[in-house]
Amino acid sequence: MRSIRRAYDRFITLLAMLGGSLVLVMAALIVYAVAVRALGAQPPQWINTFSEYALLYMTLLAAPWLVRERSNVVVDTLTNALPENARYRLERLVFAVCAALSVILAIYGAALTAGSWNAGDYDIRSVAVPGWVFHVIIPVGFALVAIEFTRQVSERRAFVSSGTGRAGL
Repeated sequence: MRSIRRAYDRFITLLAMLGGSLVLVMAALIVYAVAVRALGAQPPQWINTFSEYALLYMTLLAAPWLVRERSNVVVDTLTNALPENARYRLERLVFAVCAALSVILAIYGAALTAGSWNAGDYDIRSVAVPGWVFHVIIPVGFALVAIEFTRQVSERRAFVSSGTGRAGL
């Protein structure tokens, strides 16, 4: 079981690195497009389509890692005012709700992807891309986010430590 968990954690880290790489590629392509335009030429039109897809992909590729590392946004004003036991229970409730919402979004994304696949939809802009390519990251990303929030619920340590707003501090 431990080796499966380690492999899964490495997989989540790899996805986050891939998401970060997409940020770098997208930035380089935008710089390239601006430079080409400044020189009076027309940059490739597919750069805009790639950038739009990359925004969704990089977000959902990195999201499970952010949840695992507890780097997601936390408003700790209320939780820091609560006694430790109440804070712990509230955090668990919030994580459980986040896990449930992530499952709902994963199911919806899967239905959207399947519908796009079955209909043979294409996203036709500068390049024709099958519609499911845009949607497939939604169920995958949110399913992994749901797993990570579920792991947070099962852990014993508190998310927000009194006064610090940082996990484990």
